[in-house]
Amino acid sequence: ARPNYPLPVPRGIEFCFLSHCHLDHSGMTPVLAQRGSTRVVTTELTREIMELLLTDALKVARSEHYPERFTLPDVHRVVHEAVGLGRRETFRKGSLEVDLVPAGHVPGATMFRFRGSKDILFTGDVNSIATHLVDGAEPAQADVLVMESTYAGREHPDRKEEELRFVREVEGVVSRGGQVIVPAFAVGRTQEVLMCLADSDLEVWVDGMGRKVNGLYLDAAPGVPSGPGGPPTGSGTRARGGGSPGPDHGSEPG
Repeated sequence: ARPNYPLPVPRGIEFCFLSHCHLDHSGMTPVLAQRGSTRVVTTELTREIMELLLTDALKVARSEHYPERFTLPDVHRVVHEAVGLGRRETFRKGSLEVDLVPAGHVPGATMFRFRGSKDILFTGDVNSIATHLVDGAEPAQADVLVMESTYAGREHPDRKEEELRFVREVEGVVSRGGQVIVPAFAVGRTQEVLMCLADSDLEVWVDGMGRKVNGLYLDAAPGVPSGPGGPPTGSGTRARGGGSPGPDHGSEPG
């Protein structure tokens, strides 16, 4: 028989271990605040960006007339009561011991290794390949592996070749007198695009939520590596900001 979604969440859950900030992972955490007993455990950077995304998700729900499952006070409560940890810190509560292991994917993303008679590693979304913005996931020993597998059956094109092709296309349009609009998710993708363009002689304007995320990423150093293109607002791009007209739809799935 098919399960009846959404699956019921049992009561009495003390902690929710959150791998990263994207809304398909963090988007229902404010509902936990309505129960009053569950605390989110995550990295400090994820905790900060989560508040930004959840607040924007409410704006989008209202502007698009979607059902609102939680309120702004719920957002503030779940973020305020969340446990924000360092990238390689260990969470301890009674007999519970959980190591945080960098997962790649986006800044602040973490894997969780639950220590016990058998160590269990929960990856969340994971990326083993270093990018401009994050190092690849760190290897971690475990007896049991619980792993996301969204792209397990796919082979992606070479990232460096795709980045070079992207930059060539942008420079080609500009050299012909044109302008390029690059729609990009505010968390992670906008910063990767900026760093791809950092070595080109281009003037880049950044709008909306991406500007706020840039600031959070820069404040999080050394959690965010400098990368070959420099920081997300590297001088090579001469990145500038514009006004934000409204909800940003800023979180990439995954």
